Amino acid sequence: MAYPIHTIDSRDNILLEVIRGSMRLGDQKMHQVIVDAKEELDQVLKRKRISYADLKNVLVPQEEKREILIVFDYTKCQKSHYGLEVFDYYFPRLLSATRKAKDSKHAVFFGDLIVDSIHDKHREVTTALVEEMNGSFEFPLAMDARKYCAVYINNLSNESYEKLVSSLGESEICVCYSDCTFSSKIKTIAAMVLPQAYIKLGSNIILSHGDDIDDTIDVNESLYDFDKYRCGVVSIRETLYHLFLSFKIDRPIFIGYDKDSIDLLNSISTVVKPLEECAVELSEAKFGYINDIKASNLKRKGLEQASREELQSLIKKGLMSTYLYNLRVNDQDQSALFSIIFELPYKRSKVTVGLKYLPVESKIFVTTFY
Repeated sequence: MAYPIHTIDSRDNILLEVIRGSMRLGDQKMHQVIVDAKEELDQVLKRKRISYADLKNVLVPQEEKREILIVFDYTKCQKSHYGLEVFDYYFPRLLSATRKAKDSKHAVFFGDLIVDSIHDKHREVTTALVEEMNGSFEFPLAMDARKYCAVYINNLSNESYEKLVSSLGESEICVCYSDCTFSSKIKTIAAMVLPQAYIKLGSNIILSHGDDIDDTIDVNESLYDFDKYRCGVVSIRETLYHLFLSFKIDRPIFIGYDKDSIDLLNSISTVVKPLEECAVELSEAKFGYINDIKASNLKRKGLEQASREELQSLIKKGLMSTYLYNLRVNDQDQSALFSIIFELPYKRSKVTVGLKYLPVESKIFVTTFY
């Protein structure tokens, strides 16, 4: 069974867009392409004794978990392949910080903070780092962003985050860190330039391997020595890996780069109506339930005085500014379901909303609100 689908990456991965366009496939056939690919992934993971369900917290943002960006000056590295030195710096610290959580699960990104110099974006990176850096590091205000690389890690508990932060700064290569739990300039930049390196699932590392390698084989095509840290390696064909096992660092959805939601909706429906063409409806009964049963939650998020219409509007804005997760089809009535998680504009808090998608009626109904 293809469902649930935690997420699909069509934001940074153009595979489905290319298939749809080159083969001129309609919604119904594209739906089958996506479902078939997910079922293939499930079979591969099962053979490798990896539970797709265990990957949910890695691939879906969690309200109570934190995210961090750690910045390094690669000109201070001694090794010619500075990524290995950076890895040997942060990876044992990550293991130590998450040791109590034996089932710790994280998506880890690594890359250079390189942006389009034609538009003088390096100065923007530098400014963001200076404004949003944390810690007691000696920070070079006249730095050049082109000599920096960064590691991004998601799904950290408060305790693990604090332990990891307290272990930083013991080497001249580590410049600064930034709490990226909530939106910021540097988080947006990280989302645009950093590729996902691997997933840490307990003591297993999940990587991608070339499509020409048999699925029965596990290959570490990276240069990272995970054996050194007693971590096993599981590799997945890159086509499946990048489509279904990529965490999307949250950033604003830019015009022209909003194709992601179409493929996500197509995974649970053979008829696709763009989100902007659908009305969000919060029924009187559901609104009453939320105000009754979820009253403390509304108060904590500063929404206890919000009217039904105000909540509807808030959810619609959130829907248009974030990504879709937990995609599934109800077994009983075959309705298409998904959830969103978005930040409140006036408070450092997040809201998770469950939704039912009715494209023929151009409606989206609120089913849960957390």
